[in-house]
Amino acid sequence: MTRLRPIPTLFGILQLLSGLSFGQALTSDESQSQRISTFQIAPDEKTGPREKRPVTLNSTSLTLGGLNEEITHNLGDLRADREYRINLQIKNKTDQRLTTSRIQTSCGCIKATTEIGKPVATENEFTVALSISTTEPKPFERTVTLLTKNDDEERPFATVRLTANVVQVVKIAPTNIVLNPDEESRLAEFKLLSNFADVSFKDTQLELESAWSSGGNIVQKTQHEVLASLRIVPEKRTDTTAQMFAKLTYVDKDGFHTAEIPIYLSRREKLTAFPEKLK
Repeated sequence: MTRLRPIPTLFGILQLLSGLSFGQALTSDESQSQRISTFQIAPDEKTGPREKRPVTLNSTSLTLGGLNEEITHNLGDLRADREYRINLQIKNKTDQRLTTSRIQTSCGCIKATTEIGKPVATENEFTVALSISTTEPKPFERTVTLLTKNDDEERPFATVRLTANVVQVVKIAPTNIVLNPDEESRLAEFKLLSNFADVSFKDTQLELESAWSSGGNIVQKTQHEVLASLRIVPEKRTDTTAQMFAKLTYVDKDGFHTAEIPIYLSRREKLTAFPEKLK
């Protein structure tokens, strides 16, 4: 007896098509993202997500030789966009018992803690734990002031001055693009390089964002270098100046991080309206 095969319904065909894989086709959201010139290199799925973790520096021993003394400590080279933690072991070499009532820092980028209200005798040590957040690459100088209270009057008994050189981990070239007054568009190439040998772009993500753009492309990627291109289309106004950003995720010895690097765009006749670094 011959058995008839059922004729597939439209609903069944749609179900079958929904289960097919079409490779790396862009979704409508991804297509829209590329149209506004945000393009990405996705992290390797095998590695999974990484957490950005603080960097712990070696503890440092300092000596307080007199009341209201300033102690300077150089932290050396620190990487930009990073959180560092360090313990300062301070030895009391004064002739008085010291009791911390409060700690002041010169910047919200530093958090400091110690045992409040605990007396520290001469020749004994106490610990000040610091959490330091670095931002842009530039010389770093901040203070941590320890205060004590006598007869309801609070006064400082020690100040630690912290210095460092904050270094940009990833650099981009060029950082300034000047278009001719009558130039309608330009395909610009950008090269991102690591300043440190332990930085890897192997599993990285890159975004280029600008109001003056229309689509971009990753040209090449190696472990220590990314080459990208972006079509720049300036707005048709006389006061055309803009700023775009290259956002890059990368991995180094301290974990997973994000760098945001500004790129300045200008018409040639409006160059003087830009930041000092453009001149």
